[in-house]
Amino acid sequence: MKQQNLLLGFAVLLTLFLCSCQLKTENQNGEGDFLVEENSGTQNEEEKIMPDEQQVKDELAITGEIKELREGQMNIILEAEHATLTDLYVEDKIDGYSGNGYVMGFTNDTGTVTFAVHCHEAGLYTLTVGFATPHGEKSANFLLNDEVMGEIKLAEIEGFSEASAGSVYLEEGINKISIEKGWGWYAVDYIKLEPASIVDTHQVDKNLINPKATKEAKMLFRFLVDHYGKKILSGQQDYADVQYIKEHTGKLPAILGLDLMDYTPSRVERGTTSATIEHAIDWWHHYGGIVTFVWHWNAPKDLIDEPGKEWWRGFYTEATTFDLAYALMNKESEDYQLLIRDIDVISEHLKRLQDENIPVL
Repeated sequence: MKQQNLLLGFAVLLTLFLCSCQLKTENQNGEGDFLVEENSGTQNEEEKIMPDEQQVKDELAITGEIKELREGQMNIILEAEHATLTDLYVEDKIDGYSGNGYVMGFTNDTGTVTFAVHCHEAGLYTLTVGFATPHGEKSANFLLNDEVMGEIKLAEIEGFSEASAGSVYLEEGINKISIEKGWGWYAVDYIKLEPASIVDTHQVDKNLINPKATKEAKMLFRFLVDHYGKKILSGQQDYADVQYIKEHTGKLPAILGLDLMDYTPSRVERGTTSATIEHAIDWWHHYGGIVTFVWHWNAPKDLIDEPGKEWWRGFYTEATTFDLAYALMNKESEDYQLLIRDIDVISEHLKRLQDENIPVL
């Protein structure tokens, strides 16, 4: 029995020795260091979240790099020369660029640079663009995940500088940030992402200062205060555009914007009509929406009315010689009386809304 135990122990040691030799043979690199492989049954963080980078690139039409943006990271810079380029080329002729170069080839019809970032945690980030404008001030289109976000103004500068594109909300996973076309003839060096600072919300009193405010006005104001800093209310100017949105999306914005412009006496004298008050009444009572108004006031007299300065452009100073400062300083003048007349006319239309218990922003 003792001899059998010794033989069994020897066999176990021999087996362990042979296994260790095999491990060294299979896992040793050219410099004599061991390549440690953990087999815990789980993938590492990057493999777990993005198991097949090439598949992701193919699905999102990405040919450039995908940059990692990890939780708690202060900022990252994505170089344009490593991004996905469409109808663009890499250049290094202008001094002061970052990395290995910058991208050129933007026109007002072609040219897109798309940066891909793998965001480990959704959040709000400030976006900065490194650029050059060798041909003067320019403007570029800015897209996030293929949706147009607006324009980025690129000032005329020597060499390279930075322009703010505001804040962007990045979803967890892959996000695409594209800069394209616009006015063209500019260079993009890089983009920089930094966590946006949290802005403290103002403490707003729910009580209006006007003691004569209607019950509906007070209720609307309280509604706005209750949602301040928590939600965004969508809005659309013009009644016809709201109907277009409803027809194509099945949804409606919370706020309808309308204009009192065509109630202005100098426009009515020239044949304008308006139904915006009726639209406001319908919007409040039928759809339960919020109403906001602007008034593009047409000058009451002294309209130039010539090509490029037509009477209907009379709310622009360039289309009239009416002197507002003179009118305000001379209350006995005809100009002042016309100003008060116009305000009184618009007030009558606003009273129609008050009679319908409709508050106006």
